[in-house]
Amino acid sequence: FFFLMIRRPPRSTQSRSSAASDVYKRQVFIKSEDDANNDFVCKLLHIFKCDTPEKTLVFVEVQWYYKKSDLPRTYHNFLYSISENELFLSTHQDIVPVECINGGLTVLTLQEYDMLSSIPPNTFFCR
Repeated sequence: FFFLMIRRPPRSTQSRSSAASDVYKRQVFIKSEDDANNDFVCKLLHIFKCDTPEKTLVFVEVQWYYKKSDLPRTYHNFLYSISENELFLSTHQDIVPVECINGGLTVLTLQEYDMLSSIPPNTFFCR
């Protein structure tokens, strides 16, 4: 197998708040095999291409986020203070087929999120 890493080009312009949250710009939903209505959330780290004699395969290396619904119930005393739009970046990483990606989303810093007058669909925050 031959793996090729494709790097994201640098941003040409940055607004006042985009520099602080640029790390949050490459977020996607990953399809859940168990629950079609509950996609996983992850950050894209790398894209890999694998050329085989039969076909070309593309994979993405991801770092997982936890949603409120993913947190262990042992934290039930604290769950009331966590927003449904809050994400927690884990240290867990995986490599998954690119076909598992089920759309994009926006993850902002808490400060950026608090400045929004209305919350667009698929918009989350991470402290």
